[in-house]
Parts: sequence; structure tokens; C-alpha cells
Amino acid sequence: MTDRPYPTVSAAEQLRDLPAAIFLEVAGRLHQISLDDGDDPIEVARRHMERRPWENRFRIVRLQRFSLAPDPHWANDVSPDGGPLCGDETTVDGAVVRCTLECHSEGIDHAGHIRLNGQPVAVHYWRPTPSPAP
Repeated sequence: MTDRPYPTVSAAEQLRDLPAAIFLEVAGRLHQISLDDGDDPIEVARRHMERRPWENRFRIVRLQRFSLAPDPHWANDVSPDGGPLCGDETTVDGAVVRCTLECHSEGIDHAGHIRLNGQPVAVHYWRPTPSPAP
């Protein structure tokens, strides 16, 4: 099983204990600059504008990742929203794990239950395998 960047929580109070990443985001662009403790976001923005003076609008974004435990009563072939499942497969220690997310586009991580005696015991996440070029 891989390390999970989305720790499972069951109550909002648990979010206080989770790590957070802080970014200076350039508005209107897909560009974020990681801010470390003690970084002055205004100075970081000024340094960015020295290279790209036309990018002068910024946001400070706090990112905190978490997940909720999956409902063990989910059907095996339908997502919680009622749509068809992705169904992509991988193996973990010789066991087949099938993606239980609703069908999704390339670039989205897959996720599937690892089952022991038919019961879900963990969730495994994996990246899609790139398709070979024609």
C-alpha cells in the first residue's frame, strides 16, 4: 500500500492536527509558489513580478488534504453518486485492486478497496499508467 497524502478523518476537529501547505497563487494562472514558515508573501510576490511584471494579482491559498472512510455498504459496481465505476485495476501484494471511483479522466489518481475476507480493510491509491504513443 502507498503512503496516503489524504489522511482519514471523522470529525472537523481532527483537521487542526493535519499538516497544511501554504501557497502564493498567481491569479488567473496555473502557478503556485510554495511558502515556507517565515516567508513574506509580499516579498515573494515582488520577486515573482521581477520576472513577470504583468502578473500582479495573487492569492494566499491554504491546502489541507483529508479523506473520509469509505462506506462499506457501497455496491461494487456503482459509485456513491450512482454513476458507473472506472474499473481500472492494479495489483497489491498479488491481490487485484479495482478502482471504485466514478469514471474519471486521465490524470486523476485511481482508488480502490483492499479487501480481507471480503471486507474492505484499506484504500489503495495509484496513478494511471501512461498509454503508449501510437
